Amino acid sequence: MQRLKNIFFSLALIFFLGCLPEVDTIDPASIVEWENYTISDGLAGNQVNAITEDYLGNLWIATDNGVSKFDGTNFTNYTTSDGLAGDSVTSIIEYEPDLMVCGTNGGLSVMENGSWNYVDLGVFYKVISLGVDSDGYGWIGTDNYGLLLTDGVDFYQVWDDECLYCNMVNTMYLDSQGTMWFGTYDGLKSL
Repeated sequence: MQRLKNIFFSLALIFFLGCLPEVDTIDPASIVEWENYTISDGLAGNQVNAITEDYLGNLWIATDNGVSKFDGTNFTNYTTSDGLAGDSVTSIIEYEPDLMVCGTNGGLSVMENGSWNYVDLGVFYKVISLGVDSDGYGWIGTDNYGLLLTDGVDFYQVWDDECLYCNMVNTMYLDSQGTMWFGTYDGLKSL
């Protein structure tokens, strides 16, 4: 009986694969010439977790070993020795011009006037994701403590009592209609 099941499965698989459209193989080098940046080029760490661009056109790269600012030629790196809350940086955004915010394994850090400062949220939060909604409110996604909402001064915890895994917020996105989307360990949520 098992042999018959295996034969049937094999025939079904062959039929299924025969129905797939034919895909041409191309050489990626014929389309684009990749440029790779690593720590040997000045990047803070080789594991890149997030990227954003500031209002001046600099790229800010969140890595597993700090934050790198790339002006197109040179990297400037920041770590806990420069004031970051943690070296494993998971997310980074420009909250407003000249105000960079990054989430780390050690909490939240803000760069203002060229200096990184730790933001005391009252409790330890491992910050996973960051976003800004259409009203200018900042959203902070954590690994276990839901969302934090900030107006730039005060912080408020937004918790879902009915969905424990919804309080682990991996990513967020503001769409063109002004809807804020949150990717969690238990699906997609929106406001």
